[in-house]
Amino acid sequence: MVKIKYFNGKENIEIEVTKEIDAEIAKLDRADGVQKKQVSRHWTQDDCLNEICSNEYNPEYILISKIESQEKDLQIDNLKNAIQQLTQEQQKILKLYYFQDMDSVEMAGYFGVSKQAVQQRIQVILKKLKKYFNKLSENTLSE
Repeated sequence: MVKIKYFNGKENIEIEVTKEIDAEIAKLDRADGVQKKQVSRHWTQDDCLNEICSNEYNPEYILISKIESQEKDLQIDNLKNAIQQLTQEQQKILKLYYFQDMDSVEMAGYFGVSKQAVQQRIQVILKKLKKYFNKLSENTLSE
């Protein structure tokens, strides 16, 4: 028999197992890339709050999750609106550069312009989007 220690989520526990079971546990640990070692867990205040807040049945957790989801949806809607403010060419550049991972050299060939021209267009697009979001933020703060 071999004594092994593990953390069950609340406390360290020591149990006796056969050598075969210990060998199987060691194999599984290696397969998962986990080195077998004793880990002491020190709970900080943040850990405790995270444990409490992560409970999906906790009313605070549910409320926070809903608010975060609504904020994310609002950010996506705002981004879509900002992109719609761009010209068709600017939207295409944005799509190729950020969503299809086309670099500025490839885009230069695609549009028949220099690499520097593409980079300048990307900078103009980013400035427009930043201006849109700054204006949106100012409007939100003034409400």
